[in-house]
Amino acid sequence: MPGQRTWDELTDYTLMLLGDPLGERYDRDWVAEEVQDALLDLNLTAHFVKDEVVVQILADVFDYDVAQRVEADATKHDYAFPLRVGYSGDDVVARQGTSALAIDQSVYSSDLDTGPPSSFYRDTVSPGHIAVFPVPTEDGEALPSEVSNLTVSYVGLPTPMEDGGDYPDAQIPGQHQIAACYKAAGNVRLCSADKQDLLIGIDNLAEYERLTAQATGDSYRNLTAYADSQPV
Repeated sequence: MPGQRTWDELTDYTLMLLGDPLGERYDRDWVAEEVQDALLDLNLTAHFVKDEVVVQILADVFDYDVAQRVEADATKHDYAFPLRVGYSGDDVVARQGTSALAIDQSVYSSDLDTGPPSSFYRDTVSPGHIAVFPVPTEDGEALPSEVSNLTVSYVGLPTPMEDGGDYPDAQIPGQHQIAACYKAAGNVRLCSADKQDLLIGIDNLAEYERLTAQATGDSYRNLTAYADSQPV
């Protein structure tokens, strides 16, 4: 895969950053798992892995289990959190992300309590769920139709690597994978009691933050449908 590095290659690079290319001081399997965890963190920050799912609206129901809907479709990446929620095939104006408290503070008329949803929130519902406001009064059309339903664009979990020859998720660009090596090296060094190790580990994590900021900017600038994936 052009530009991509295998799990073994990323682990090798991390061991080089640790000054232990042969894995004599640090357990290679431990370092490899740190690399995998760092790639997950990189993705959750930079939003590389994205997917979309349609969720059917039901009358008088405000709480929707998006994660369960994603799990029902084997072609989708596992669900992390929503980026954008559209309504009825709406690909221009997103439903507004908000909080339950903000809704309580802004709604003064019971006439606004029901109708087509204009906003969504997730601070008072279970993980993997979103809630919509106002509460819908009618069912959406049967899936897979988008009509009168919710289209949730979300950050997905990267496909995990299982073998040293596996590549990271294809949606994580090769030029940004090295960032994960710096986080992995930093986390390993922070487990040391040696002061010099701790200082180098802090430097590694600072470099990770710099590279992640760059990766996040690239992630959004390179989108062909920029507006579809903007947080709201």
